[in-house]
Amino acid sequence: MKILVVCRRGVSRGKFLADHLRLLGYETDFAGIGENAVVPLSQNKIDWAEVIMCVRGQFKASLLDHFSISKGKKVISLEVSNDRTKYSPEAQSVSEDEFRKNHVNPLLIEQLEHQIQHLYEDNKSGNVTHVKQEKPLSQILAEQAKRVRIQKKELAKIKEEEAKFTEENEKEFYDDKLLEQEMDKAKELDMQRAKDS
Repeated sequence: MKILVVCRRGVSRGKFLADHLRLLGYETDFAGIGENAVVPLSQNKIDWAEVIMCVRGQFKASLLDHFSISKGKKVISLEVSNDRTKYSPEAQSVSEDEFRKNHVNPLLIEQLEHQIQHLYEDNKSGNVTHVKQEKPLSQILAEQAKRVRIQKKELAKIKEEEAKFTEENEKEFYDDKLLEQEMDKAKELDMQRAKDS
C-alpha cells in the first residue's frame, strides 16, 4: 500500500508518520501543503499514492480544493495539531524535541492505528478500490517486536563473545608476560653462574 502523509510544512508530523508507516511495511512519502512547505505537495505525489493521510482536517479540505483526486482514492484525516496551547500544561514548558516526542508523536500513532483499522474495514467492504489487502496491524507490530527481540539476542551474543575473546586475550597476554619474566630470570641466573665460574 502506498501512503502519502500530508502536514503543513513536510518536516515533522508528515515525516514522522511516513517513517513510522515505512517500518510497518508500507511504501510511504510525505509533503507539506502550506505555502512555506519545505517539501511541497505536488500532483505527482498525489497520483502516486493509493491512500492520502492528512494530519489535520483542514489540510484535507485544502487538498480537495486545490488538487485533482482520482475517483476511488482514499483521503483520510487525523486531527493532530502542533500548537502547544492545545495540549496539557506540561507541554508548554518543555523543549521542542520533548514536545514532539512526548505529546505530538504519541497522538499521531494513536490516531493512525484507529484510521488504519477503518481502512481495512473499508477495504473488506469494497469502498477502497486502489488499496491492496495488507497484514493486520496487530500482526505487523507482533512481527516487528519479534525482529527486535531477535536482534537483541544476537547483540547480547556478540557482546558475550567479545567479552570472552577479550578475557582470553588478557589471559594469553598475562601468560606471555609471566613466561617473559621467567626467561629473564633464567638469563640473569645463567649470567650470574658464568661470573661465579
